[in-house]
This record gives sequence, structure tokens and C-alpha cells, in this order.
Amino acid sequence: MTMTVFLLSLALLSALFVMFQPLLTGLGRAFMLMLNPRLSKEELAARAHMRDAEMLQRMINAAGDASQASELRALGARY
Repeated sequence: MTMTVFLLSLALLSALFVMFQPLLTGLGRAFMLMLNPRLSKEELAARAHMRDAEMLQRMINAAGDASQASELRALGARY
């Protein structure tokens, strides 16, 4: 008897989950956006620019001779 009740309640719970899955997914996404909001386009562009500048600086530091470093600095000045 208890096994039947358990299986019936499990079937009912899984059916409710399948029926309300889009609602639960939306609530989960809303909760995640509340904890970690999306960045604006300006913030994303600023991060990309900073990442590019850091990469260029690493390339300049890794350059072996002065002429290669000056070429990289000239390339970086264009942006």
C-alpha cells in the first residue's frame, strides 16, 4: 500500500514538473540574473578594449629587440 502511494505521488510530482517546466526554467533564469546581472554593451566593449591592451602589452614585453617592440607600440597607438 505505501509503495503504491509512493509511486503515485512520484508520478504526480514528475507530471507537475513536466507541465510547469517552462515556468520553473524562467524562474531559475530570473534568479540567476538577480545574482549576476548582464553587463551593458559599453561595459562589454570596455572589457574587450582592456583585454586587447593587456595582450598588446604582453606582446611588447615578450618582444626580443627594440624595433619589434616599437612596431608593436605603433600598432597599439592606432587603437
